[in-house]
Formats: sequence, C-alpha cells, structure tokens
Amino acid sequence: MFDAEVNEQQQPTIIFWVSGADSAGSTVRLGGGLQEDGSTLPIFSGQAQHKSEYTFIEEKATFSIEDIILSDDPRVGESMKLKIKVKNTGTMAGVAELVIKSVTDSGTPTIEGTVSTSEIAIQDTSDWVEFTLSPFATQTTGMYFTISLNGTSDDIYDGSDSQWADVFNVKAQAEEDSSNMMLILVILVIVVGVLGTLVFVLARRGGGSSMLDDEYEDDDELYTESKVLATIPADVDPEMARAMQTFPQWTQDEIQGYFDQGWTVESLQDWVNNQ
Repeated sequence: MFDAEVNEQQQPTIIFWVSGADSAGSTVRLGGGLQEDGSTLPIFSGQAQHKSEYTFIEEKATFSIEDIILSDDPRVGESMKLKIKVKNTGTMAGVAELVIKSVTDSGTPTIEGTVSTSEIAIQDTSDWVEFTLSPFATQTTGMYFTISLNGTSDDIYDGSDSQWADVFNVKAQAEEDSSNMMLILVILVIVVGVLGTLVFVLARRGGGSSMLDDEYEDDDELYTESKVLATIPADVDPEMARAMQTFPQWTQDEIQGYFDQGWTVESLQDWVNNQ
C-alpha cells in the first residue's frame, strides 16, 4: 500500500507501510500506516534501515570547474588558449557544455564560444578540454573569463574571483614590433656601412678600379690637361704645342731636342708606349 500527505510547508511527506495476511488469513500490519482517526504513521523500527523515512534525490549531472590554465602574456593579434578540467558533482553521468564569456574592465560579458566535455562519470573529473579564442583586436586591461553551463545563468567559474585571480592585460604588439624593426634597421645600416668600407679598402689595396676611382681619374685628367694647356706658350708652332700636350712630363727644350734628332710626335708616342 502507498499513501502521501502534504504538511503545512507544502513539502511532500511520503509514508510507506506494509499490510497483508498470513497463510491462515490473519491480517498482518508492519509498522505504521493509516490510523483509525484518518492519520498516518511511518514504520518504526529499532534499525535505521527499516524506518520509512527517506530522502529523495533528483538524478542529474551537475558540474564544477576543477582546474583551469590560461596561456601567459597575451598580445594584440595573438589568440589565447584555455585548458579546463571539469568535475561531475551530480548523481548521474553527463556531458558538460561550457559557455565561455570574456569581461573587460568590469564591462558587459561577451560570449566567446562554447565547448563540450566527453561524458563524465559521477564524482569523476574530465580530461583537459581546450578552447582557443579569437585573436585579440585591441589592447585591454583588467580582462578575465567566466564559464557557465549552457542553459543556465550561474557561473561555475569567475576569473575575477579571489579563488582564481585570473585577471590579465592584453599588451600592445605594435610597441615591441616597432622596437624590433628599429633594431633591425640599425643593424642593417651598420652591416652595409662595414661592407661598403671593406670593399672600398680591398679595391684600393688590390689596385682594382671602381666607379669612384674612374671619377677621380677623370677629374685628374681634366685637371692635368687644363694645366698643360695653360703652360704652352702662345707663340709655339702647332707641332710643338701638340707634343707639349701629349708629353707633359717633358719640357719644351727636351721636346725640341728630340725633334732636332728627327723624332716626331707619333714616333715619340710609340716609344713611350713600348717602355
């Protein structure tokens, strides 16, 4: 037999009793049951397991965050990874669907996404569940995450809580990038300067020529030719003037001596080239 009544607090009181008859047909009643005045009594026994006083438990899976790891030192343009362990604190196995939200400067939570665990047995802990966020777009301060179960509004993890203290800042990537770029440019300028100096020195020591040398040589030729033309007397004959221009290393008297011996400008040029 089964019966129930509701007490003043409107909480259900469930009372069980056993009734029946023995082999001779005599009525048998164990414990309480329905009384003559219409009330009911529970079964009384000296052993607790025989008493008809029970606690009813709803069978469902409930979850809590056992551990969480956040990747360190996030920067603008980089993503961040969360590693989460979930414990089943309920009365039946189940899957936890976690909703991850971000909060910046105590502002309005923003949903970042959801991630689900595999089925977790009662009082068991899941393996690490990983969730990768989208890259950070801007520099932020006082940022943290919250985690709730899908379909509920209560957080099972709050990064701002003193238990976790997982508040962090997102650093500006541009500052480090500009510093690194400036350092690279300085190094490149130094390397180019050293290489340029080395090539110039080796070229000069090895008797090689360069565009710079050609420029200097051209300037020297112009300077020498102008100097020679300036020292040729205006009253000399054209052949002497041509000889003095061709052989600036000789004086007019020396050239005249060669002419007196029968040399010409062309024969003198051939002789000089063969020396």
